[in-house]
Amino acid sequence: MPAKKRRRGGAQRTRRVYRNINYPRCQCDYLCPKPSIKGSAFCKEHQGCTNGSPLSGYEPPYEPDFFNKNRDLHDSHNCAAYAFGHVRPNPKAEDPFVQPGTFSGHPRFGKTRRKTCPDMLSRIFGDMPSVKPASFNERCPANTSKIAMAVDARSDYHFWRQDNNGYWSHKPGSTDVTNVDAFGRPIWNPQLASRNYNNKTSKLNYNRFCGYMCVQRKKQPRLASP
Repeated sequence: MPAKKRRRGGAQRTRRVYRNINYPRCQCDYLCPKPSIKGSAFCKEHQGCTNGSPLSGYEPPYEPDFFNKNRDLHDSHNCAAYAFGHVRPNPKAEDPFVQPGTFSGHPRFGKTRRKTCPDMLSRIFGDMPSVKPASFNERCPANTSKIAMAVDARSDYHFWRQDNNGYWSHKPGSTDVTNVDAFGRPIWNPQLASRNYNNKTSKLNYNRFCGYMCVQRKKQPRLASP
């Protein structure tokens, strides 16, 4: 997210899934290509889905108003700050976003620098060596919970976090915290949720899924602004 107006965000690919699906697919099973029904993450046949990512017990609650009703927090915190739990003590709306890799001295993002999963992972692990790669079906250790990452290699990265209700939420740049995907469906599995925001107002399509990670929830993460 090099330019604040375009930021929507943003560890290995865990499974091969359909990439070019342009409808809200069912998020219960990697092998189910059926569309989810309106207002649900699942197709009609999978409405009783229990195939979720296991909780560690340290997941944060989904409280969108904490960011959405405070302009200074809302405008100065991006998807990385939200997912990792980095909250400035005295935020100002004009504060620059934190960027993965800044704390550990990685080069700044530029207009010609592509966002790739390996580069983003190097930045994250450089800033926060305690972060551990994980899988969707893996329970995170005590004091940690799960986040997910994907990239639009042309221009952006994005993060999601798992909440204590088992679903996932995210904060696209300086916009509202939300718990739905690009099709307005609840997010049960970020890899299967729609991440294509390529429309009249955006050109972003996070079609490269990088994976899941377990991150600390008991201390402030090491993230910094450029």
